[in-house]
Formats: sequence, structure tokens, C-alpha cells
Amino acid sequence: MQVQVGNSPIYKTDRKLGKGGLGQVYVGRRVSSGTERTGPDAFEVALKFEHRSSKGCNYGPPYEWQVYSSLNGCYWVPWVHYKGQQGDFYILVMTSLDQMYSSSMKFLQELAQMHTRTLLLVVQQFWDELCKKKHPNEAVLEG
Repeated sequence: MQVQVGNSPIYKTDRKLGKGGLGQVYVGRRVSSGTERTGPDAFEVALKFEHRSSKGCNYGPPYEWQVYSSLNGCYWVPWVHYKGQQGDFYILVMTSLDQMYSSSMKFLQELAQMHTRTLLLVVQQFWDELCKKKHPNEAVLEG
């Protein structure tokens, strides 16, 4: 099956990565020439499908979209590059978790090389940034 939402490139669904109560996630491979490893021009992405009649879509697009929009840019949260509706499904085009795992492992290896003081400053900065990302009515995390 081919997928295109909004201004996204065309992707072909590949193997299923998983499924849950709110949808299914597939590997998406870009049909046109994508040469980047990550980002909106990546050759391989994760495609999340949620049927419009699922419990998360009672009033339109899933609430999950707002959560991802609020958290985009936070460590270990997939970047959502495109989102939209195709047929009966709401679709998220996001960074593949394999790509995130690779960059996270590199990041953790770099952290392991830091002095304790530097590491604590990085953790504090991460926490501060995470706390700035707010739900429209409340903070994501209160600490």
C-alpha cells in the first residue's frame, strides 16, 4: 500500500513493527529518491495508522497528535514529520525508532565520557526543556 499525507513524499508500507489498542505501526520506505538517514527526507520512516473509528479518534484526529507536537524535539520522542488522513486512517509519518535508538546510543556513549558535573548540567538542561513543553492546560511534568 502506498501512503502520502499532506506534503509528504510517497511511502510504501513494509513490514509491521507492532500494533496496539490505538493503531498499527509499519516501516515506510520512500518510493521517490530519499537519501537522508533521518528527518523529513529519510528513506525509511515509521508509519502509524489509526482507524478513524478507533476510541482515540472520537472527535477527529487522535489526541496523540497534540502530544507529539508538544514533545517534538525532546530526547527519545520520535519526530513527527507529516500527519494527515488517507481513506479511513489517520497517519503519522515519524522518525523510525531504529534511527532514534542509534542516535540515543551515541548520545549515551558521549554522556559516559563526561565528568559528573557536566553530566548533571546536561540532565538539568534536559529536565528544564521537558518541563517547558506544556499541554494546553497543564505542565507535562511538574517536579
